[in-house]
Amino acid sequence: MSHFLKIFLFLVVFSFVLSCATTDHDSTKWSAKKLYVEAKKSLDKDDFIQAIEYFENLEAKYPFGLYTQQARLEISYAHYKHEEYEEAYDAIDYFIKLHPRHKNISYALYLKGLILFREGRGIMESVFPRDFSNIDSAYLLRTYRVFELVHTEHKFSIYAKDSLQRMIFLRNKLAQLEYKTAEYYQRRGAIVASINRLKYLLNIYPKSTWSNLALNMLAINYQALKMQKMNKISRNLSSETQ
Repeated sequence: MSHFLKIFLFLVVFSFVLSCATTDHDSTKWSAKKLYVEAKKSLDKDDFIQAIEYFENLEAKYPFGLYTQQARLEISYAHYKHEEYEEAYDAIDYFIKLHPRHKNISYALYLKGLILFREGRGIMESVFPRDFSNIDSAYLLRTYRVFELVHTEHKFSIYAKDSLQRMIFLRNKLAQLEYKTAEYYQRRGAIVASINRLKYLLNIYPKSTWSNLALNMLAINYQALKMQKMNKISRNLSSETQ
């Protein structure tokens, strides 16, 4: 074999190897399976940004197929772990609407609950020490309903037990919110408003850890309301005799 032929063959082999290496690192040329596998590897290494990029590339390049379906689910988890809760919620909500009968729908609903729960914890930590009168409990109740759906509609799934525990936690927080609001009204002399909040608490969350305290405050409020009425009668009688 001549010297020039050897050089030529070497260059051919080298070019082939270089081409393979370049293709292997160019994710735009990967198959759906490879994109998914590499994304999962990144996810397992807690490299959430890289995982999200691969999952997004997979969905963009291969919008149909089982790998893409699973990628839509995994990308929500990646955003959740990266503490990008708004993006995580949008992704999981889209997945649930698109694949309501998916084999992993119980996990999807559970993940949706976790995302809302994590956002809700931030809300609770920021608002609970402050004024309770104007706090909207709808967000916490919304989270409760998601876990309730997992617990009731997917009661044999591995997520049902934990969903129940989170429901209990949220129920107590919702009851606490009502109690603290009633307490706020009581301190300001708005006894009727306080009574209404306590009655709502006892009616909607009868098994909460705040029920006994609510009953005690309710008794105090009724006593205070009776005193207010007696004082009003006394003032009316006093004005009539003048």
